[in-house]
Amino acid sequence: MADNSSILEQYKKELHMQTHPYEMWIKRNERKDSIAASPGPSEDAEAIVAEYFETHPDVDICYGDEDYLDKDGNRTEPWFKPDFSYDTFMSFNYFGNAVVLRDSFARMKYLRGVTGEKLYKELTSIITPDMKVGHIDKILYHNPHYKLSEDHKYVYPKYDAAPDTLVSIIIPSKDHPELLENCLGTLDKLIQSEHRILFEIIIVDNGSNEENKAKVTELCDKYKAKYLYEEEDFNFSRMCNKGAKEAKGDVLFFLNDDVTVHGEDSLYNIAAHALKKHVGAVGVKLYYPGGFKIQHCGITNMGVGPAHKLGGLEDDRNLIDYYHGRNKAVYNVIAVTGAALAVEKKKFDNIGGFCEELAVAYNDVDLCFSLYEEGYVSVVRNDIAYIHHESVSRGSDETGSKQARLLEEREILYARHPAFDGYDPFYSKHLVQNRLDGEYNVEYVYPHEDNSLLSDVTEISTPSDNSYGLERKALRKGPKALVFIDVIRQLDNEYIYVEGWGSLTDQDNYMYDRYLLMTDGNKCYQISIFDKYREDIARAIKIQKYPYLTGFTARIQGYTMLLSKAKFGMMFVHKETGKKTIVYSN
Repeated sequence: MADNSSILEQYKKELHMQTHPYEMWIKRNERKDSIAASPGPSEDAEAIVAEYFETHPDVDICYGDEDYLDKDGNRTEPWFKPDFSYDTFMSFNYFGNAVVLRDSFARMKYLRGVTGEKLYKELTSIITPDMKVGHIDKILYHNPHYKLSEDHKYVYPKYDAAPDTLVSIIIPSKDHPELLENCLGTLDKLIQSEHRILFEIIIVDNGSNEENKAKVTELCDKYKAKYLYEEEDFNFSRMCNKGAKEAKGDVLFFLNDDVTVHGEDSLYNIAAHALKKHVGAVGVKLYYPGGFKIQHCGITNMGVGPAHKLGGLEDDRNLIDYYHGRNKAVYNVIAVTGAALAVEKKKFDNIGGFCEELAVAYNDVDLCFSLYEEGYVSVVRNDIAYIHHESVSRGSDETGSKQARLLEEREILYARHPAFDGYDPFYSKHLVQNRLDGEYNVEYVYPHEDNSLLSDVTEISTPSDNSYGLERKALRKGPKALVFIDVIRQLDNEYIYVEGWGSLTDQDNYMYDRYLLMTDGNKCYQISIFDKYREDIARAIKIQKYPYLTGFTARIQGYTMLLSKAKFGMMFVHKETGKKTIVYSN
C-alpha cells in the first residue's frame, strides 16, 4: 500500500494546486478531450460573429463571452457578460478579448486578443450610451490562463453637475427618531462639506406617536428639514410619492431612515450620475452594520424573481473581487434598492413615480423596470458604500403573512412588466436562474456536461451488512460521509436527472471514486456521476480539505418507473484499497 502523503503530493502536482480550484474538478473529468481548447478565438467564433454582423446590420461593435484554460488546455472559469452596459464599460474593459469591430463599417475584422489598454482607450472615446453594441452570449474566446490574484483596475467616473442643481433627499420614517437622528447627522456632515450643489431634506411620516412626533419635529428644526406628517397605513410607495410631490429638486434621493451615509463627494457623484441623459436610478453599495458584510450592490432579475446579489458576503476592497468586479466596479443593473436610490425628477415624474399598489416590496424594482422601459438604465456605484440597518423600521419579511404578501406583490410586479418575467439584460442566462443565489454562480454546460452524455448504470447486489451506510457510521467503523440530493427531475419520461453533493467528513475526496446509488429496496444500481464544482458548499461547510470537489450530477436513461419509490445514496471507493463506504441521502 502506498504512503498517503506521497499520494497526496502527487495529486497536488497533477492538479497544479497553485491555480484556481475550479481547475481541480474539471481536470479530474475523464472526458478531457471534449473540453480541451487552444488559446485565442474558439473554433466557431469567426462564423458566429460573421453571421451576427450579417443579421444585425446596425451593429458595428460586438463582444462575446470568454473562459480560461488551465495548464493542460482544459476550459475553466467561464465569464458570462451582461448585454451592452455603457457605465460598466466606462468603469473597466468588460468587453475583454472577445470584441470584434467592423473595418470601415463594411468588412469584419477577425476576432483577436488585442483589447489591451490602447484599444480600450480608443473604444471609450468613441462608444456612447446610445450606440448599438451587440453581445453574443456564447464563449468566443479562450484566455491562456486564469490568475486568481489578478488585479483589476476600475475607473470611477466623476461627472459634473451645475452649481444650481438641487437635490431633494426624501426620507420615509415612523416611530424611529433614534435612527432618523443618526441618518440626519451623517447627512448633515456631508452636506456641510459639499458646496458645489444645493440640498433640501424632506421627512415623510405616516403616523409616529405624539412623543416621537415631537422628537422628529425637533430634528427637522435642527437640520432644517421639511416635515410631512399624516396618519395612515404603511405604504412605502405612497410616502415616497408624497415627498416627491413636495420636492423642488432636480434630483430625488430616496433614503431609508436606517441608512447612514459616508464618503466625501458621494452625494455629489450620485446626483451628477443621475443627471446623465441615459441613466435611470443610481444606487450604492450597502453594508450591514458592524463590518463589511454586503447587503446590496445591485439587484438581478432571476428566473425565481428579483434578488440581491452578493448579499451576506464579506467585502474586502483589497482582496476579494466577486465575479469580475461585481462588488467593486460601477455596474449597470436592472434595479437598485429603494433604501438609497437617486433619480432625476423629470424622469421619475414621467413614469408616474412609485407604484402605490406595491406598498412594501418590489416598488423599487418596479420603478427601475419602468425607467428601463423608457430607455433609461440603472447604475450601482460600488465605489460608494453606506451602512443599512436593514428592515429595522418595518421588521422582517420572514413571517407567514408577510411571505404571502411578498408573493402577491411579486405577481403584481410581473403583471405590470410581463416582459421581465425571467429576463434581465444585465444577467446572463448561463448564470443560476431557478434557485435563490447570492453570488454569480454558473449554470453553463460545458460539452462534457451535455445532455447527450449519459451516466453508466450497473446493477449490483444491495448492500445489507453493518459495514455499509448509516450503520457503519453508528458503529464508528471507517470514514464518515454526508450525501444530499438537491434535485431529482424526470425529463421527457425517459431520463432521470439528479444533482447534489457528497463528501467524506474526515478524509479527502481525492482518495476515493464516487458513485451514485439508486435502490427501490429490491434492486440496487451503481451510477457514474459527473463532478460539479460547488463553491457554495466549500464556503458553507468546512468538511474536508477540498470541498470544491463535493458536487455531482447524473443523467440516467430509463429506470423512470423506479423514481416514485427510489432511494438515492453514494458509494465511496478507496482508490488504493478498494474499500467501500456507503451512505444514503435523507
